[in-house]
Amino acid sequence: MIEKIIKKINFSGSEIKTDGLRKILFVKLFAIGDCLNATPALRILKNSLPQADIDMLVGDWSASVFQNNPNINLTIKVADNIFRKPDPVRLMRLAMQIRRKKYDAALLFHRDPRLGLFLRATGIPIRIGPDLENDGYWLTHPVEESGVEHEIQIFNTLLKPLGIQSDDTRMELFPSDEEIETAAKLWNESGLNHDSPVIGMAPGGASNPGEVMPQRVWKHYCQLAERLLESGYRVAYFGGKGDLGELENLPKGESVASFIGKATLTESAELMKKCRLVVCHDSGPMHLAAAAGVFTVSIFAPTDPLRKAPLGSQHRYFAVNKECAPCYHRGQWDSECSQACIETITVEQVLCAIEEMLSVSTESG
Repeated sequence: MIEKIIKKINFSGSEIKTDGLRKILFVKLFAIGDCLNATPALRILKNSLPQADIDMLVGDWSASVFQNNPNINLTIKVADNIFRKPDPVRLMRLAMQIRRKKYDAALLFHRDPRLGLFLRATGIPIRIGPDLENDGYWLTHPVEESGVEHEIQIFNTLLKPLGIQSDDTRMELFPSDEEIETAAKLWNESGLNHDSPVIGMAPGGASNPGEVMPQRVWKHYCQLAERLLESGYRVAYFGGKGDLGELENLPKGESVASFIGKATLTESAELMKKCRLVVCHDSGPMHLAAAAGVFTVSIFAPTDPLRKAPLGSQHRYFAVNKECAPCYHRGQWDSECSQACIETITVEQVLCAIEEMLSVSTESG
């Protein structure tokens, strides 16, 4: 499978002898979805090098993605803007903190030469990371990517200099017992604990540290919810506190429950498991639902579903049918890209996909 997905992956430098690796720094910051996409590589790395302690450098925004992860020895949390708005004093302090830990190797899961330069300043002798457009020059083992379809597979190929290859794409989360209990309580109090199937929706999101992208947000959730309620389904809304404004335009009633702003990241994943399916656009909740093992129908406009959409037969996606799409590349998108692009995906299309997926889930269940 991996040969079909990856047309070309090369790295400079010789293959690394892994017997002497005892301390590894795994660097994954910023977006929740991207961090979830890195969890397969983290698991593969630990399973392949069980003798090594793996520490995680992660931003505050997405740190909960890695909480309780048994593959991590230590988590180093930093402010999300520490690299986007560099403060030389703070960066030097962090570099010295990491230097004192004497890591044998670092794996960088970002296409950003500034982070490569930072890792060089830490004195870590082996530095592995992506080289998308000749920007891996601060790394000892830059991995050239070309013709690669999905982000998870891209992250997995960063293990190649260590002699590790795998097509394992399963994302994972590790909620605490307390979070599982809290999620169960929230669900029981919601009034959704009935025989009618529940369809989840994530109407917000598409915001990350340093990036807000409304062009990724589909705005037909109100009409979709109304149609589902008319057909006898129940509906649950998911999102963070920043998405509370979305509730103003969504249907309410005894067949509807909102968990927006009420649950942590991992609690939300546990709640999503109660749904038969989750409808979402390209956002953190989409990846969260996929990591929870829930069927999804997702909607894409500026970003590329071949790189971002959940993998597997239990997922469906819609992409805008325009020559200019997808237009998002390295934090930039076409200046002509607007909300109108994603709105070309209709409620009828999504309803048909939901019915199809529910029939598949019933047959498989």
